[in-house]
Amino acid sequence: MRDLSLFMDKKIIVAVLGIVCIVAISVLAFTTSRKAEFVVSAIEYTPDKVFEGENVTITVSIKNVGNIRGTYEAVLMLDNVKMSTKKISLDPGKEENIIFSIIAGKKGNYTVKVGEKTILLTIHPRIFQGAFLEYKIEGVALFLPISGSLRLEIVEVTDQNYTVLMTPIGIPFAKPQTIIYKIGEVAAPLVNVSTSDMQNVGEEFIQTSIGMRKVLHYYSENITETGMAKTHSYIDKDTGLPLLIQTEGPGYWLKVEISDTNMEWLKR
Repeated sequence: MRDLSLFMDKKIIVAVLGIVCIVAISVLAFTTSRKAEFVVSAIEYTPDKVFEGENVTITVSIKNVGNIRGTYEAVLMLDNVKMSTKKISLDPGKEENIIFSIIAGKKGNYTVKVGEKTILLTIHPRIFQGAFLEYKIEGVALFLPISGSLRLEIVEVTDQNYTVLMTPIGIPFAKPQTIIYKIGEVAAPLVNVSTSDMQNVGEEFIQTSIGMRKVLHYYSENITETGMAKTHSYIDKDTGLPLLIQTEGPGYWLKVEISDTNMEWLKR
């Protein structure tokens, strides 16, 4: 009987140990299976068409496909160069966006990557052959009315310079001319728009053919032999582009106002 009891005790011990092992394995499996797991479901950027020097907003959708809350560190890569990192904490099954902001560099195609998700970003040049600005011109000179336009067209672009053909239409005594500007300089109509000797009146908004624009308003007075000449210049704050110039003096007045362009970045 004693041997049988000892045998039964051993069976019970083995059974208990087996149960303990099964429970331990189950707990371990349950514990190890509980984790946060993240996927990058989408990458988008705005504006749709990006030009050199613009602010680009990149929106990344992150989803926690795991079964516990966790934190994900999103690393924004641009052509394998780390641009920025941001962290986000999500409950299981939740999806939210992370927003990055970068400045567009030189023209070209770039690969944007976060996690395993990639998207192609194309940066377009601001200055390109065939780009144009058009200005409407009206006024009076020596009691003769002036009504015409001035077209500034980029006819050549190099790494350092760009060449502009200025063509006046309907403007007495004005002839076409070609002017070379350095990249970064702003082409201007045939009116002196230098603001170095002008008074900065302040900032204001004006409505133009390319939209409502925030401008720097400059004013100057110039005393000549025939009298006082006054000039108001309205310069786009973001681009430095002359949008509106109004000048008047003895026997004349002139208004030069932007009317059209195919440079889309100027219209934003």
